[in-house]
Amino acid sequence: MRFLIVDDSAAARASLRRAIELSGLTGHTYTEASNGPEALKIILQSPPDLVLCDWYMSPLNGLRVLQTARAQGSRVPFGFVSSDTSAETQAAAVTAGAAFFLGKPYAQQELREAIEKTGVLDALPE
Repeated sequence: MRFLIVDDSAAARASLRRAIELSGLTGHTYTEASNGPEALKIILQSPPDLVLCDWYMSPLNGLRVLQTARAQGSRVPFGFVSSDTSAETQAAAVTAGAAFFLGKPYAQQELREAIEKTGVLDALPE
């Protein structure tokens, strides 16, 4: 499985990758993007199996990344991992087509369950 981890913080990207692996989801490939435009380029040119994206980034926030990807025809599963857990933010994410919204801090098991609910793991060869 190919994950795209999008966050303007290198430490947050590394932490998310480690949390995925510690949750028992090992042997996967990771690509990272440090901003929205970089993430969009990857999503549209070499689509990952799942995008894990921060909400607040500049110059293009996570919501705009998802909206733009969808407008360009991408249907890649997309999840948000953010410290902003307001009802408005979560509603905007779901309305835009996010598969899940996970608040920081999160437990490894919560992350695994959110990824499992997308169904992307079901498509992996045994």
